[in-house]
Amino acid sequence: KKEMTRFVSAILPLLEPSAVNFALITDTNDKEKLATTYYGHTGYWHVREQQWVSGQLPLALRVHLGDLVDVSQAPWLTRLRFRDIMADYQSGPVPFLVTTGTHDDNYTFADQLTGNTGRFL
Repeated sequence: KKEMTRFVSAILPLLEPSAVNFALITDTNDKEKLATTYYGHTGYWHVREQQWVSGQLPLALRVHLGDLVDVSQAPWLTRLRFRDIMADYQSGPVPFLVTTGTHDDNYTFADQLTGNTGRFL
């Protein structure tokens, strides 16, 4: 929160009153298990940070450009993580746009592991 507060303090004076402002993130690749890479629980944390920032800045839209989740785990767990992220978007007062990415369909690594051939979106 301290880091995000510094970000808001730096950005707020730069925003023009007539501007249309977006909070845009991409490739959060959230998954349940902890990882040594950037992929893991931090994906959901970034979505939560975006939600917090949307309450601090005059935003017209929250945007996620895809790869919300990482499908290198069981499809049911991927669906659960995806559901939680989408619930965060739906609970906020700022309108949102979410597009799907290559990791948002269970066609990749998780399908090879589990034999699943269905979509979850």
